[in-house]
Amino acid sequence: MWVGVLTQELPLTVDGSEKVNHVGPFTHVSKTAVNGNTMTTDFTAAFQKDGTVAGKVDGQWIRKVSDDGKEMTLQVIAKSSDGRNMDQTLVFKRD
Repeated sequence: MWVGVLTQELPLTVDGSEKVNHVGPFTHVSKTAVNGNTMTTDFTAAFQKDGTVAGKVDGQWIRKVSDDGKEMTLQVIAKSSDGRNMDQTLVFKRD
C-alpha cells in the first residue's frame, strides 16, 4: 500500500516475468500478466531495516476494463506480515 504513496513511477513487466523495484526502504517484487481485459500484478513489498526484513506485504492488484471501455476497476488484495488484510476496489468511470 505505502509503495504507491512513496513513488510517482513503478515500472512493471506485462509478460509474467519478475520485476524488482526499490522504493525508499521497500523492495517491491512483482509479476504482471495481461489476459484479455484484465491485468493482474502479484507482488511482495518488503520493508528493510538495518539490512533485514522488518515487515512485508503480499498481494495482488487486479485491473479490469469493461467491454465498452467506459469503466475500469482496480481491486487491491493484500496481507501484511502482521496479519492485517486489505481488500479494496476502486471504480473509475468515463462519461
